[in-house]
Amino acid sequence: MISVIKNLFSFLAKIVIIFACIYGLVFLPAAFNYNPHIIMDDAMSPSYAPSSVVYYSETHYKNIRKGDIVTYKEKDIIKCGRVYDIDDDKFTVRNDNTINIDEKVINKNVILGRNAKIIIRYLGAFVTFINNNLTIVLSIGGGILLISFIFIFIEPKDKKHKKVIEFEE
Repeated sequence: MISVIKNLFSFLAKIVIIFACIYGLVFLPAAFNYNPHIIMDDAMSPSYAPSSVVYYSETHYKNIRKGDIVTYKEKDIIKCGRVYDIDDDKFTVRNDNTINIDEKVINKNVILGRNAKIIIRYLGAFVTFINNNLTIVLSIGGGILLISFIFIFIEPKDKKHKKVIEFEE
């Protein structure tokens, strides 16, 4: 019975480690100035599918051209939009998937950066779930890892004190 439980927690520990690696890989490009942003709706479809993770890099506003997709902040909400017009330090952005033209004029100060070509489709739901339930995820994942390490490093008493009997012939 102990063997079954040990194998179960070993398997669960591997899953926890794999999920932690995937979560970490999402944020790894931030070390190279590519910040992640999760697309929550289909406003930028087909360029970005809902629940995709996209990356943007901080770019001086003078380096942004028509047709670029930029990430900007609007009332504490981070959004993406394609630049359709530039007038000095004002940018007209639109969503790609709008039947009604949803045009916004934004100031250069709200632009966080230009979007890179890096897109990880459908991983945004996973990252959002982890971020929204971080305490629960860390508690369960940490508990699974702790129990797995206990099974690895603590052997049952009957195996530790087993005597080896040698027979002489």
